[in-house]
Amino acid sequence: MPPVNRKNPTRADSSESRYSLMEFQRQFPDDESCLNWLWHNRYAPDGETAHCPKCNADRVFKRYNTSQQRQSWTCNGCGYHLHPTAGTIFHKSSTSLSAFMRAASRAAMTSTAVWVVVTGQASETLAT
Repeated sequence: MPPVNRKNPTRADSSESRYSLMEFQRQFPDDESCLNWLWHNRYAPDGETAHCPKCNADRVFKRYNTSQQRQSWTCNGCGYHLHPTAGTIFHKSSTSLSAFMRAASRAAMTSTAVWVVVTGQASETLAT
């Protein structure tokens, strides 16, 4: 068996998971990185341009530093606010976004049998 580099672990070829726990923690170390991931994946793949429902056009959005809990991006055209967590399980949750995403990723990496034990219900999307 070849020596293992513990500072840069690699997944076995037989692994079905997309991320190892360490890879996940490197990509999503805090709430900020999770929020930016949601923004990019839900609204603005380039990080700036998103569809504004009020303007009904693709516009540049900017995130301003605020003291509010619910972070948003603002349309430069009309001032409309888009909230990346709106309409998701993260919306209005008191749990930190990084803890929530870490738990969700771990649940997705487990087998269907473990999922059934934890939640008490089967999921067709997880069944193999």
